[in-house]
Order: sequence, then C-alpha cells, then structure tokens
Amino acid sequence: MSLETLKQSIEEKFGIPYEKFIELEPEVITEIIESKIKKKLKPDYRAIIDGIPIDDKHVITETDLNKPKKLFKK
Repeated sequence: MSLETLKQSIEEKFGIPYEKFIELEPEVITEIIESKIKKKLKPDYRAIIDGIPIDDKHVITETDLNKPKKLFKK
C-alpha cells in the first residue's frame, strides 16, 4: 500500500485530514477507532516471532513430529 493510498484511506474512513490524524494522541486515535467499530480494542498479548503468533495452535513440538500420521482417510 502506498503512502498516498494510506492517507486517502484514513481520510475516507475517519473523516479527518491525514495531517490532523497523525498529530492526535494515541488515546484519541483509539477512541476514534472504537467509536467507528463500536467495540473496545483489546491488546494482543501473544508472543509473535516474524509476524507469526506463537501459541498452542502454532507451535509444533517434538512429540507432534514423532506421532504417526495417517496418509489416507478411509
């Protein structure tokens, strides 16, 4: 996404000029987003490595590797 596209998108979605938007405090930006989506934002506390969330669903252990796998479904 180019910077011009980003600026245009922010202006369309929030109805605020981009230059004004980037000067806002993070708390104000959060309030604007929450009012727009009508939900509270919540932080993501998962560990992330190279953009991949690391949790029970995304970690392969040695025991997982040693489990026999079915190659064909019956």
